[in-house]
Order: sequence, then structure tokens, then C-alpha cells
Amino acid sequence: MMKLLSKKGAIALNILVLGVVMEGVSAADKTMAGVPPGSDTVSVKKFGAKGDNIQNDSAAFQTAIIYASKNRKVLFVPKGVYRVNNLLLYPNISIVGERSNSVLTLTNGAQSNRQCLLLTGISQNIQLKNIVLDANGRNNSGKNIFCVKTSLNQKEIVNNLTFINCRFTDSKDYGALFLIGPAGHITNVKVAYCTFYNTGSSAVSIRGINGLTFNYNQVSAWSQLDKSHPAVSFQSDQCSNVVFVHNYFKNKDAGYFAVEVAGTKLINGRFMDNTFDGNGYDASGISGMFNNCLFKNNKHLNGAGSHRSGYELVGDYDTIADNTIVGGSISLGAGVPQLAFSKGGSAYIVTGNKVSSNAGVNNLCLDVGGVDTVKGAFIENNVFDNRGGKGNAPVIQIGKRGPAANVTIQNNQLYGSTTSPCIRMSVAAGNHFARKVSIRKNILNGKSGIQIDEMPVWKEVEISDNDFTGISGSAFLKSNDFSHDFHMERNKVAAGH
Repeated sequence: MMKLLSKKGAIALNILVLGVVMEGVSAADKTMAGVPPGSDTVSVKKFGAKGDNIQNDSAAFQTAIIYASKNRKVLFVPKGVYRVNNLLLYPNISIVGERSNSVLTLTNGAQSNRQCLLLTGISQNIQLKNIVLDANGRNNSGKNIFCVKTSLNQKEIVNNLTFINCRFTDSKDYGALFLIGPAGHITNVKVAYCTFYNTGSSAVSIRGINGLTFNYNQVSAWSQLDKSHPAVSFQSDQCSNVVFVHNYFKNKDAGYFAVEVAGTKLINGRFMDNTFDGNGYDASGISGMFNNCLFKNNKHLNGAGSHRSGYELVGDYDTIADNTIVGGSISLGAGVPQLAFSKGGSAYIVTGNKVSSNAGVNNLCLDVGGVDTVKGAFIENNVFDNRGGKGNAPVIQIGKRGPAANVTIQNNQLYGSTTSPCIRMSVAAGNHFARKVSIRKNILNGKSGIQIDEMPVWKEVEISDNDFTGISGSAFLKSNDFSHDFHMERNKVAAGH
């Protein structure tokens, strides 16, 4: 971890104080903590904190925070285990420890709603570096036990929060890092090179944030007390301007998404170069309502086969590009009613991905159409491999779970199973909105090519220039003869089919 930091020399404390007062901090301590030379620094031990894992250091630590905030000093936390509770973070403060050796542990208790650190409307320009935050859920019998928590009313904001090389662990319910506020009231948050491990529910819970950079973090063993929570949860109030890059997620045994947007939408997001390891469970995927978001160069590995190990998206102007999905799928249009409030579903782009479901029963690689209508999708230059699919497992399914229109599927390579077609066009009950579908220039391999159900409902369908020579059985399975709404041109079929 620190090797990465040294390579990224640009990561610094950005403390602009020019004083040289060194209150209780040796030069060696400062070097160990990465405190810039010449910074104005004071040790928490100067105020009576012991860090012996016995004394309650809350009062001494709070006094030190107030002093450092008022006097614009870096608060240094020497090696030790400091038992604390509900420390209020004052503005304009940097708290710096000795890498992984400076531990803030929540005191034992039976009450609910406890945390190591509390952020309120006065908490502006806060930075933590090289601090371990242990919520000590093992010795707290109450609910809602956090490492860091916000508490804001409708008029308060928290601005400019930075966490570098910190460790969050042993929280209960919701998130170890709990950043919850009204829409737009939490701004400019940076989390980098941090570790989240062994959290009872989500590792991070976020609501109403505008401006989040979440880069080079490691998240593992989340949702240990409740298996139905994502590792990172965006919830309830609109979130915007999110950069989510080079993170590593390693599931233990949770059965839910790695990242979920629930009950709200995320606008302007970039999710790039992340690795999500589901460890054989459906917990390596991204789900929710996203508008104008890019998902690129991510790896979703070791999933259990469904969209929970890939992408389940609702929204507009989203791009899924150059990702690798192993044991998962892509679903455009929500699969569950609670996501289907957007009335969006326009301008999806799915390109350059390698998707292999290859796990479970009735799993597929791409599903177009859900409870929310898909009004436009361009799907090109992907490799969809479902050769290991079992049961009802087409490679691509259009319209089965909900309406789909203005869909182009071209220049893809499809590998089907021995039991299902490469593409199934099947209209959901009551769906009379299935039109303008173009399937062209694809290479299809497997037992059967394209299955078309409820043919009279489909309008303005083009199936042209596809290569069916890799199909061992029927190129087309259909319930009726092709009508004038189906335009069939220049498709290559193996001899004898």
C-alpha cells in the first residue's frame, strides 16, 4: 500500500501552514507518518491521550482536535490503540497516524448509533491519513455502529473530506463509512488507498453526494451480518459527479451487488479499471439508475451467472465498454419494480465487452428490456459466450422482461448453449411495444440461431448479413411465417439448414 503511495508522489497532505512548531512530535515520527517537513504539528499525546487500549481517550482526543482546528495544526497520532467514542471533527484539520499502527477503536457499549468519528455542519476541510478506524462491532451490542458517520440537517453541509491510506473495519448495519445527507449537502469527498474489511453491512453508504473520488481502494468481506447489502450503496437522494477508478473488491460470501444505486439516480459517473471478484456468489456486479455514466475496462470475475455479477442498469446515455464479465451478464432495463421509476432507457451503448455467463441455470449474457422500457440501445463488437448455459439460457434475450425498441445488435460474436438459441425475441405479457430491432452482421454459433415468439407484436425488424454457418440446427425458430414487418436479407446459413 505504501509502495503505491510513494509511486504516486502527488498524494500529499496539502497543508499550507508555513509554521515550524513541533509540539511533542519528533522528526522521526513525522517522517514515519509522511508529514511534510516544516508543517505545524502537535501530538495527541500532548493532551493526555495514551493509546494503551485501556484508557478512554475520548476527552483528550476531542481537546486535541479542537486545539488543532483552532490553531491550524496537523494532529499527529503516534502508534497505539486509542479507545474513543463520538469524536466531533472540527474544520480545517488533518489527522495523521503512523501508517497502520495508529488505531482508533470505538469503546465497548450496548447503545445504538455510536461511531468513532462524527461529521456535522461544522466539519469542513477534513483530512485523515494513515489511521485505522475500528468500529468494534464485536463488543457493541447495539445497532448502527459506524467508523465515520455524518449527521446533517437540511441547512448543513460537509465539504472537502479526504481519507488516505485508512482502514475501516468491524462496523454494524449500514456502512462503515456513512456519508448520508440531503442532496448536494456532501461535496468534494476523496477516498484513496483505503481498506474496508469485515463490515457487518455495506462498507460505504452514500446519500446526496456531489463530487466523490473513490480510487485505489480495497474492499473485502462486506455484509457479514446481513448478506443482502452491497459493498458500496448509493441511496435515496440524488448523487452526482462520481469517479470510481482502480478499486479492488473481493467478496467473501455476500449475495448481492458490489455497487448499487437504490431509490435514487447517479448522474455523471466514471467507473473504470476496477476489479470485482464475486468468489462464486452473485456479488460482483453494478446495479441501479445511472444517467450519463461510463463503465469501462472493469473486470467482473467469479460470479454465479446472473446480472448481479455484471450490470443491471436503468437510465439514459450510459456506456458499457471494454469490460470483462466472467460468470455474469448485462441487463438493460430494470429487473425489479423498485428501480423502474426513471421512464428513461435511452441511448445505451454496449461495445467491446467479453461476457461469459457459463454458470447456473437460465442465465444469459445480455437481456434487453425490463420493467423499465428500453427506448434505445446500440450493441456492437462484443463477444457473448454462453456455451456453459443450462436450461432456458439464450445468449441474448430481447423483450422478455419488458418493452424494447430502437435496438441495434451488430458485429457481435455469439456462442450459444446446447439447449437454447443464440437470440430469443420474446415479448412479455401485455407488452405491445416491440419495434425497430436491427440484428445484423453478427456471427452465431451453437444449436439454434434466432427464436422469435409472438411474431405479430414485433414491428420493423431487420435481420440481415448475419453468419449462421456455425449453427448446427435451425437458423430460425418462429411461431408464424415472416410478415412484411420482418426484413430478411443476405444471411448466411450452413448447407442443409
